[in-house]
Amino acid sequence: MNAFKYLYYKLYRASLKSSYYDIAEFAGASYFGLLIALNIMPIFFLSRRLLHNESDIKHIGAMGGLLSLLTMSIAWIAFLGNGRSKEIIEKYSLEDERSRKRGNLFVSIYVVITVILVVV
Repeated sequence: MNAFKYLYYKLYRASLKSSYYDIAEFAGASYFGLLIALNIMPIFFLSRRLLHNESDIKHIGAMGGLLSLLTMSIAWIAFLGNGRSKEIIEKYSLEDERSRKRGNLFVSIYVVITVILVVV
């Protein structure tokens, strides 16, 4: 779960630098849920193709939207419930410069790989 918390923290920090800075905690949880959905969708659709169930392809947009909404809702509950977001932000805000740069690199690579998997 620490990797998830760290990813949320990095997405929260990115939200602070965007136009969503005033709702950065919510935006970070939303981005987290969306990334998880983007990781699940290729696996789900590949399994549907392997099982020769092509009828679901016409509903791909609706299924992706519902999956995204579900994973974002779970992320909102997991990170925004009971002040967990504040705890995570306090814990990781003390990281040193080297750890911060290394974490930024890993998160960037993760996001790029996720997008590539969805496109391919």
